[in-house]
Amino acid sequence: MTHPIEQQTIRFATAFSSALAHALSQFTAATWTVREVATPETPEAEGPAQVYRLVLDGSLNGECFVKLIRSGVIGIIAKVPGEEATAFADEHAEALLQMLRAAVKEFAATLTSSYGLVKVQAEAATEIRSAGECVVSLLASDGSEGRSSVRLHLNQRLVESLQAIREAPKISAKASVEPCKEGTTEPNLDLVLDVELNVTLRFGQRTLPLRDVLELSTGSVIELDRQVDEPVELLLDGRVIARGEAVIVDGNYGLRVTELPQLSAALLTR
Repeated sequence: MTHPIEQQTIRFATAFSSALAHALSQFTAATWTVREVATPETPEAEGPAQVYRLVLDGSLNGECFVKLIRSGVIGIIAKVPGEEATAFADEHAEALLQMLRAAVKEFAATLTSSYGLVKVQAEAATEIRSAGECVVSLLASDGSEGRSSVRLHLNQRLVESLQAIREAPKISAKASVEPCKEGTTEPNLDLVLDVELNVTLRFGQRTLPLRDVLELSTGSVIELDRQVDEPVELLLDGRVIARGEAVIVDGNYGLRVTELPQLSAALLTR
């Protein structure tokens, strides 16, 4: 029996849609949008499909299977600069997996900002194994002839995990840290000081064509856009909150902070 599409499930699907659209746009020479639809809109929606499995662990637990119609996948690959696709092949499945893994990084970050730490892994699958599932139909489009049906199959465990979050009492962090007005008491920051947040240390970045990504192998060297004497960045939810020098602490990477942008102080007064 299909579960009702509740508010948390819609948020889950919306976060995935946004991340997938961003990844498709990065890998192809087109701007993609991915939106939820009541029913699949493409005539080939029931054709041969490529299936991938997302495994979630942390504040959300369970599995989500991503089903993409192969004829639509060919249309996506055809948008990649320098690529020609007339029939589905194994390399197309691998290319799509790389796009999906890029989307999963943003997807996991979005889920973490909403629910707490969530880890998501993506892998190829041969079939959909999700009894008692919730199914969400999506449509990816590049605004022209490029259209591809996408379906998310959330298994029972993931649906229950989302349901548990929906039913749990919430503390509004935003309301707790708003600036004080004259005549009011100080905000009670103790309510949110124990909230765990993921931060990322960024040494640099690089945009690569899909062809170069697929050619990566052991020993490959990727040049980043940052000089060795430039400070590395500490990011919170995509925002730079500190800069500094990379150090080694007990065999682990660390950061010696040398600069705190004003943005970091503004995070508690928005």
